[in-house]
Amino acid sequence: MNKRVYIIGAGASVAKPYGLPTLKSFARELYKSFDADGRQAMTETVFQAFSFDMSAEPKKLIDVEELFNRLNPSALGYLPPPSSATRTSRIWTPKDLEEKISVFLDARCRKLSELEGPYDRLVKGIGDDTSFISFNWDVLLETALRRQKRQYTYLDDNTDEYNWVNRPKTTFPNTTTVLKPHGSVNWVAVLDREGMRVDVGSTSNVYPMVPFGEYRMFHRKNPTGPLNFGDTEEHVVERIGSKPAIVPPGTARRLSPGGRTRDEWVDDGHTAWMKAIWRNIETKLTEAAEIVIIGYSLPGTDLASIEMLRRCLSPRAGVDTKRVRLVDRNAKLVKRYRRILGTEVEYLGDDFAKFDPGQLKTT
Repeated sequence: MNKRVYIIGAGASVAKPYGLPTLKSFARELYKSFDADGRQAMTETVFQAFSFDMSAEPKKLIDVEELFNRLNPSALGYLPPPSSATRTSRIWTPKDLEEKISVFLDARCRKLSELEGPYDRLVKGIGDDTSFISFNWDVLLETALRRQKRQYTYLDDNTDEYNWVNRPKTTFPNTTTVLKPHGSVNWVAVLDREGMRVDVGSTSNVYPMVPFGEYRMFHRKNPTGPLNFGDTEEHVVERIGSKPAIVPPGTARRLSPGGRTRDEWVDDGHTAWMKAIWRNIETKLTEAAEIVIIGYSLPGTDLASIEMLRRCLSPRAGVDTKRVRLVDRNAKLVKRYRRILGTEVEYLGDDFAKFDPGQLKTT
């Protein structure tokens, strides 16, 4: 049977009944979720960055990706250090914004965790030859897989060529691979490298991405359940990221581990994890006969994604022609994909909520 890869973007999680925000509507949705103090802090942050008042212009939207770019602390690199560690303003840092986005998404996903929708229809229609590449931080896909009793993994060890000596394979038969190059709200990173014995037994809600924590990354077994480390000693828990491990929007596109890492050795583990994901993405795309893109606009800031899709899908790269199909509210995206990839793209419709995987029978 032909292998199929679904590429999932924010547009899929926007669809009814989920209603999660896109990057362009995220800031406004975030603002609405805060109390008075939170709204005031966000208003001041946005005013500094964009010179408009969110409270006075309730219909105006800003791109949260651009907000991250304008808060980037690397612009302060030549300034002398402050004389005091006390913050001089209520303006958020990128780390503040990351945390608030993660808390917001985690709470929304918990509310939606029992709600069936288009992801369930999609999962019911997949076979064992299907893989997912999701650019979303949310876990709506994972909760749908759990409802359908499908086991999933965040890395297919059977296609990962990272040179760990005698590393055991952890991918079981009939396991669906879900690759998330932008991280996930249910991922947590280990910030240290010594004495890190983490309980992953029945009383714990965490599990390592691969055995022995080689990548120093864990995920919640129940993606919308509480972050529970079971019988793990407190001093170990304190050396695990307190915030989700995600790749924030913006031009840098680097994993934020949710806390301060001990040293470069730990950083190297996180880097190896992200590189392994991208190697898996290359393998899955190369082996696939069909690519179905749902709600992913291929934004210009996703340079790594553009490059990878070109390598694996463009006839100009000397690869075999693949069937590429698109579901998106913006039908004009077909032209963007065709021009960037140099290949034919078939438009399947504008609404993920009405999408039927049964229509994908190849000829």
